Amino acid sequence: WTRASVASLLTGLLPWHHAAESRADRLPGMARTLSEYFAERGYSTAIISANPNVSKVFGFQQGVGSFRELYARSGPGLVGGHELVTPSDVVTNETIRWLQGTKPPFFILALAIDPHAPYQPPAEFDPGQHRKEDPIADAARIRSNEARVRERYAGEVAFNDASFGQLVAFLKSKNLW
Repeated sequence: WTRASVASLLTGLLPWHHAAESRADRLPGMARTLSEYFAERGYSTAIISANPNVSKVFGFQQGVGSFRELYARSGPGLVGGHELVTPSDVVTNETIRWLQGTKPPFFILALAIDPHAPYQPPAEFDPGQHRKEDPIADAARIRSNEARVRERYAGEVAFNDASFGQLVAFLKSKNLW
């Protein structure tokens, strides 16, 4: 899951070594992060996160010069679905804004939340948005709902891909790719 996975990516440690395994855990200060190593070597560092599981509250600010949290969270505890609302284009725009004010070398982690339940892609990425569901029988409804969830998931994947593509295009245009 996100907190344990990102902690492993940033520290090179397995979850049982960095100790950010469960919903109540935070990354301990003794677990050195990539951000810390890069900052010590003169890099500008940033995390732009749309996922509240990767936040200051859970210890991810170590070595980070600029930490942009794109969700409503003010304390530790379980992350609720209502917090998972920032779409990937906002992450991309915030990342580009940060990059425009930063000179190399830099280290940045830009973390989008989509695709993520409840799967609500923007209309232009939702191929089934105008289709009526077939309410004839429970079995048909269940199959229809499963298909609709897959469709919406695919729409969020496509939207995230398009957003990330804008970031890649920006990096290439600035010779940073």
